[in-house]
Amino acid sequence: MPSLKGRARIVIAGTVATGTVLLAAVGCSISDSTLPGGQSSMPTKSSASGSVAVPTATDAKLEDLGVNQLSPVYWLGENGDNVFLYREFLPVADQGDPVVTSVKHMLEAEPADPDYFNVWSSAKRIGATISAENVITVDISSDAFDKSVDKGLAERSIQQLVYTATAAAANSGLLTGKQKPAVSIVVDGRQGYDAWGLVKLDRPLARTDSMRAPVWLVDPSEASSYGSPIKAFGVTSKFSGGSFYSVATVNNGTVGAQVADGVLAEPDQLPNDGEFRFEVTLKPGTYQLSVWGQNKDSDIHIATDTKTFTVR
Repeated sequence: MPSLKGRARIVIAGTVATGTVLLAAVGCSISDSTLPGGQSSMPTKSSASGSVAVPTATDAKLEDLGVNQLSPVYWLGENGDNVFLYREFLPVADQGDPVVTSVKHMLEAEPADPDYFNVWSSAKRIGATISAENVITVDISSDAFDKSVDKGLAERSIQQLVYTATAAAANSGLLTGKQKPAVSIVVDGRQGYDAWGLVKLDRPLARTDSMRAPVWLVDPSEASSYGSPIKAFGVTSKFSGGSFYSVATVNNGTVGAQVADGVLAEPDQLPNDGEFRFEVTLKPGTYQLSVWGQNKDSDIHIATDTKTFTVR
């Protein structure tokens, strides 16, 4: 994807842009086979779920300007008896606008990490504009809502679009001032669409902090290759028992011996901005890096996220 520095900002007066230039979206739709078990509803709570408390993520920090010239895209990921939002930075064909680029990929493509999934369908039209008040208007065609889902996944999928659009705008320098961005989702050029018959799109939406994953890995990315040492980066919430990582070998698709481990955050502590960074020196081979949190006086791993990668 070419550099986005110097890209012109599109400003439409007011908070709703009806004069959006629509860009044709092409490509295959996502089949139900990409969802875990053809997933169309939230997971059923287990009988033990009441004893495993997962902290609510807070302060869903926007992406930094120019931190990555790849496109930010958020996906759904099932974790325990909940579904959270996880972000990937991906090489995506440039559609001439960073928000359209990320949203188009979110609607049509598959996550790089097989642990994530998506319930959107491809859209014939996608357009985007940004107002002076940082309201991002995303105009998509109604075919994006072709799948049938329950209310829990519908609400999370709308937030998936909100997170993706705001991430693309922030990372590309399209936001101005200190006003927090919001996303107005317009369908076929009209406001008030009833998404999946479950969520009314009648007002601009901000990020819902609690829908972001409590702990997740940004780098290394799934199925990537690196030199050693590996520079890991991610985000964690405040767990009463702390948050941790481990690295294990992978042979022929099977996770083997653990070769490294460590602490991401001490109990009831939070790294600066909730972000963690560490380095691990590894021999050439394939590995799985896992991050997770724990509750006080418990060794149960909760909100685990994993990435498999290769060291050259």
